[in-house]
Amino acid sequence: ALLQNFAAQAVIAMENARLLTETREALERQTATADILEVIASSPENVQPVFQAIADRSNQLVDALSTTVFRLVDGMVHLRAFTPTTPQADAKLQALFPAPLSTFSWGEAIGKGNIYRVIDAEQEPEELRQVARERGWRSALIVPLLRDGKPIGMIGPTRVEPGPFNEHHVQLM
Repeated sequence: ALLQNFAAQAVIAMENARLLTETREALERQTATADILEVIASSPENVQPVFQAIADRSNQLVDALSTTVFRLVDGMVHLRAFTPTTPQADAKLQALFPAPLSTFSWGEAIGKGNIYRVIDAEQEPEELRQVARERGWRSALIVPLLRDGKPIGMIGPTRVEPGPFNEHHVQLM
């Protein structure tokens, strides 16, 4: 009976821990959304602070090394915001844009409105591998921003270690 009581208490404790984690994550999402909405309200004429807030909050939400925000206009990718790594790496990143979407290994997926996952940058084409090495990341998640089902941009958080982003973070993005 004592063993059954301990087992029942353990189940309750695990459920409470799960609920606490879900509550904390929901609060983080809501706080990030509120922060971005506040920036939008305070910058109606200037969208740059909004793009930067999206990069900063996305970076925090998925515990990323760095995050980029791109705008897609007439098939061209424009870097709108990013979280910095090093001055040299940041300058090289900025020098790559604007560029045609078709020049990127992830361009076709994004053009179709699909997520592109970089599990290990060392297995990607040379251009992406060089950017990853310079900025210090091995995995990335490139998520399209859609309007009426069509891509208008993308958000790209990265991580130091290779491997997939967990599904929870994919859904957050």
